[in-house]
Amino acid sequence: MTTLSADRAACAEVLRRSGSSFSLPIRLLPAEKRWGTTALYAFCRRADDIVDDASDPQAAFDDLEGFRVALCTALAGEAVSDPILRAVADTVRRFGVPERTLFDVLDGVQMDLSHAGFETFADLEEYCRRVASAVGLAAIQILRIIGAKIIATAGSKAKRALLLELGVDHVLDSRSLLF
Repeated sequence: MTTLSADRAACAEVLRRSGSSFSLPIRLLPAEKRWGTTALYAFCRRADDIVDDASDPQAAFDDLEGFRVALCTALAGEAVSDPILRAVADTVRRFGVPERTLFDVLDGVQMDLSHAGFETFADLEEYCRRVASAVGLAAIQILRIIGAKIIATAGSKAKRALLLELGVDHVLDSRSLLF
């Protein structure tokens, strides 16, 4: 029988083994936010490792597709054997993380399998949306970043438009990060 605490411990081990600079700031978060953020980190690390550690692009594609199917299963509330997927599914339910952000991350790392450069700025923007913005948008939900509208203080029309397009419409409020 698996438990949420065992799933969280598996995610924490992924973070610990990674040596990531994210480890310290994550440890400083309150427990619930720490566990949610750690599950998100472990999910992203696993997805990236599937692509980076594969023996060839086809093996990576196949493994990533299996991970995607297992994610769908976990998000549907069905049993999966992967503790990281169980923990991230719990995080999605607990914090209202948009499921789309997780699939965007998978789409982004999949782009690495055939990446030969960016022909247009739009291509670069799409890649960044998938591999970076998606993680940030998921983290915003976990960290419960709320407060005054950032759009009103963004400074320029172009910056406001970009923030709106990315779905970022809240300002970082130190109280929401720590409490």
